[in-house]
Amino acid sequence: MTYPFIIRLKPNTNKKSVMTSKIKFENISLIESRIVLSFKSKEEVIHFGEIEKVYIKKNKTHSNYYFLFLLSSIVIVIASLKYLPLDIILLVPILIIITGGVKLYNRENYELNICLKDGRSFKQEVPLKLKDKIIETVNIIRQKVYSNGINP
Repeated sequence: MTYPFIIRLKPNTNKKSVMTSKIKFENISLIESRIVLSFKSKEEVIHFGEIEKVYIKKNKTHSNYYFLFLLSSIVIVIASLKYLPLDIILLVPILIIITGGVKLYNRENYELNICLKDGRSFKQEVPLKLKDKIIETVNIIRQKVYSNGINP
């Protein structure tokens, strides 16, 4: 006897398991038909056939940083009004706030992501200075992966 409210679930074996965490690596180097990712204590060799996606993502500055900058600017202005002499009361806070604003504006960083077909994901944070070098590396990886017909 079967009951109409019982639902039998079959495990779906067609889907790949997806890892939600990303593994950070220190350095990437290209060797003929594979990539070598260097971690703090080990290295991992990845063949181009295992790669599903390679891309660079720009990390946005979180809004908490802007709020913290605004709050610290207000505290600096209030402290300078209370403790500094009248001659330099405008000069010091303005210089500190402008310097902090420029640092916050120039705080751009990028993230290199390598996703494999088995669900593993690797990432490396890339500063603005090394962005062009990493873009060249990503283009070389994509060219080798797609030119060999590994990923149609």
